Amino acid sequence: GFEAHGWNCGTNTGPSVETLRALRGRIQNLYEKNGGQKIKLVGHSMGGFMAREASRDFPDMIAQTISLGSPFAMVDGVEGATSQTLRRVFELANQNNRRIASDDALLRR
Repeated sequence: GFEAHGWNCGTNTGPSVETLRALRGRIQNLYEKNGGQKIKLVGHSMGGFMAREASRDFPDMIAQTISLGSPFAMVDGVEGATSQTLRRVFELANQNNRRIASDDALLRR
């Protein structure tokens, strides 16, 4: 019973400034298109991580966020080897794209 909409923001290469800006614009557009009715986000892998962050930015527009196979954290330290391994895989997969957001607060969250 849900109307699904694609993300329409190109290839998700991680939380770059441009990608986060595009995602925020997409959320605002869908919210307005639906007459102000809260929307539900579903994200897979890094998309789930970004959906969770977007939900924090727009709590009045997001009804629910579902993340599938997504990293819980992208910081090193106590979180353990999983986040460190995921970060390394992500870095290797995006060697030619260093536009990752440099917002330390985002990375800590």
